[in-house]
Amino acid sequence: MSKKVIDRAVPVLTEPSDTAAARIAAGAVHITALQGSPDWAASPEVQAATSAWLAENESLATVTSTIADLENQLAIARATQRTQLRRWDAHKRAVLSAVETACDGSKDKVQRFGMGVATRTAAPTAVTPEDLRAKRSTTPGVASAVWATRRGHHGFLVQHATNPEDPATFSAPLMSARGKFDLAGQRPGTTVYCRVLALDPDLPNGQTDYTSWVAMTVST
Repeated sequence: MSKKVIDRAVPVLTEPSDTAAARIAAGAVHITALQGSPDWAASPEVQAATSAWLAENESLATVTSTIADLENQLAIARATQRTQLRRWDAHKRAVLSAVETACDGSKDKVQRFGMGVATRTAAPTAVTPEDLRAKRSTTPGVASAVWATRRGHHGFLVQHATNPEDPATFSAPLMSARGKFDLAGQRPGTTVYCRVLALDPDLPNGQTDYTSWVAMTVST
């Protein structure tokens, strides 16, 4: 038994309509095409539907234009605000400096101007550095390591060795001002070791204990 083929066309838009702007453009194209159709005059239902679509298309165009204008105004306002924030901060610093000069260190005078008095928070006492780990260098012949740092640290001492069990291979401690150590001039592919301690003048010995040794592979 043959299958009956139903020849029935279903209309779809030929233009994209995924955004507001695309809908407006698609509406204009299709409304123009509808009104120019040779079947337009004999299709009152199409005329009525198209008339309503035209009104909605024009309303959508108006509100979309309004949104674009407002977004442009908002962008300008935000840029102006950024400038004004910088100026506000500059004026604030000028006032604080003027009050500091006028009060000459007097807490009572500062408070009479309605200002608070700055307090200094001491940096926390250093502890043995944490999260010491090897890091692959992109430069051949370099062994690298990194570790976590704490705000207000006083620096670090790093020691490297070819054999952590043999003190004869230990290097003299090397100063590091950041949480990273690069050891250059090594033979690519070999393994060297490093350990690190934190410096702190408030500690009895002026420094923490060393970390455990960590192996570093020299980059090839």
